[in-house]
Amino acid sequence: MLVVGAVATMASLLSGGPGGPGGPGGTGGAAGPATPLRPATVVVQPGQTLWQVAAEVAPTTERRAAVDALMRANSLASAGSLVSGQQLVVPRDL
Repeated sequence: MLVVGAVATMASLLSGGPGGPGGPGGTGGAAGPATPLRPATVVVQPGQTLWQVAAEVAPTTERRAAVDALMRANSLASAGSLVSGQQLVVPRDL
C-alpha cells in the first residue's frame, strides 16, 4: 500500500483538470489521455521490504535497478535498512 503526498492536485492541474492546461480557465492545449504521475513519496508499511516498494512504484523497471535508484535517492546504506513509517522519495526516472 502506498501513501501518496500532495500529488493529486498537481496531477489534476497537469492533466487538464479544473484550471489545468486543458481544463476550464486553463491555457488551452490538446486534450488527450492523462498520463498518471508517479507518487513523489511512499511510506514504508510494517514488514515491507525495499524490493516490494520497488515492485509497487516501478513495476516495469528491472527490479535491481529500481532498488538501487531508491537507495541512492534516499541515502540508504542497504536495502534492509527500512523502518515502518519511513517516508521514501521516489525518483522521477523510475
